[in-house]
Amino acid sequence: RTRLVGGNWRRKAKILLSSPLNCKVCHRVCPGRLFPFHPLRPRTRSAHRHPRNVISRVRRKEIIRVISGVLQEYLVFEEVSISDYTYIVDRLEEIGYKKTWNRGVAYDFHHVLTYFPNSHRLIMSSPSAVHGSILESIMTGLDCVLDTIPVPKTTLGFRTMTAKTIITDSINAISDLSIILCKGSRFQRFVCLMECAFLQSNCDVMRKLNAYVRDIPDLLVVGKILVKEAERYASLGSDSSVALQLRSSNTMTPEEWGHDQGADDFHRVVVDGHTWFSLSSVEIHVWTRRTGRSEIEIDQLDGGEYAVGTLYPTVNLGDINRIFQRGLQLIKEDTFRELVATNVDRSLLDRMEAWSPSPSALDSTSLRSAVVFGTWTTAYERYLCWRSELKSKP
Repeated sequence: RTRLVGGNWRRKAKILLSSPLNCKVCHRVCPGRLFPFHPLRPRTRSAHRHPRNVISRVRRKEIIRVISGVLQEYLVFEEVSISDYTYIVDRLEEIGYKKTWNRGVAYDFHHVLTYFPNSHRLIMSSPSAVHGSILESIMTGLDCVLDTIPVPKTTLGFRTMTAKTIITDSINAISDLSIILCKGSRFQRFVCLMECAFLQSNCDVMRKLNAYVRDIPDLLVVGKILVKEAERYASLGSDSSVALQLRSSNTMTPEEWGHDQGADDFHRVVVDGHTWFSLSSVEIHVWTRRTGRSEIEIDQLDGGEYAVGTLYPTVNLGDINRIFQRGLQLIKEDTFRELVATNVDRSLLDRMEAWSPSPSALDSTSLRSAVVFGTWTTAYERYLCWRSELKSKP
């Protein structure tokens, strides 16, 4: 607990809020991480506002400043009340917190907010190319299987989506990948949700999955993709000899980027002596609901309802394809029950009963290619962001 004593408490609060502090959960230095503190009321009687209200405004403005400032890939804020969160979201929507850095090629970075109202925890992440390319490959594989379900989409169908808003009692989030059951063109319910953790901590991703399972009882499948870097990325700055050399040259095009590295060097992208990306591992974890259970047992790491696979350093998707086949079988059973309840023709029920999901929903070659593309593109995005930051400096 920190007490701010005396008439200078407003300036002290601003200094405290602006200081980078170590995050106990993700063990990263997170600028603007806010801890609870209780300032004393200034001794002067001329103050018309309660200090806590003023401090709340300071905290809100500090979070908005950090999020809407230079690109941050992952930030954690503690002790953000529901009213704080509502104000922050409204203000960010007003100013538009989508960022675009234009240097020959346009790249869009979207800040994604996740809020846990019970613990007052706010997380901001910026999805990257390595994050998006893997999700897109998985979504394509699942789409190909779901499209073979022999039911007219005007009657019942499944839609895979990215960036779907989820609001429940214990979480406000945007899911990375979702499969939605639709009746005609109307949303019915979620049957699968997946998250991809690149810079987020595994602890924060598991918080999200636990909230999904607890608050959305109809879920049949949940999963996470863990992309880990070998070493934490550090911006080049502006004072080193490498920075001065790059600063004096023109911005590299995508074709020029990493032209002297081989195609197999994607796990460690080093350009002009600086490491822009270093890959340690890529894992996929998937859980399905057990027969007879009302919800997915996400704490279970054994048995036939859980599987883990790898995309780097080795490719091993055998168990993951098996567990996805089981999840798709659950989707088949769910579809059959929905059709029975809507009194469709018997011929349609027969076709649905005869349908079997593919045993290989995910293609290892496609996913490996997605990892390679994602690492190179993420490294180039970081280079473009660094060049953009230099423009604001003399």
